[in-house]
Amino acid sequence: MMNRTLLRGYTLVEMMVGLTVSLVVLAASIALFSVNTNMGTSHLQRDFLRSQLNLLSDRLKNDISRAGFCYDCSTINPFIVAGARVSSHQY
Repeated sequence: MMNRTLLRGYTLVEMMVGLTVSLVVLAASIALFSVNTNMGTSHLQRDFLRSQLNLLSDRLKNDISRAGFCYDCSTINPFIVAGARVSSHQY
């Protein structure tokens, strides 16, 4: 004859409590994952925008620093008159 204490398992109430607790933990982890995903996406977009703005500002800086520089202006640039002199007199 077997002892009755060895054949005993979980009751229905214990199983329902365990299932409820595990569902709450699962819902919290899914909510946390969703928040982390949204924050990661916004950080990624902001970093991409920052890098693009840095590239744009470097490009503008280089273009502005080279403004007026011409290596061979007499043959390439049609807007510069050959032999014209630039003076620094103020009128």
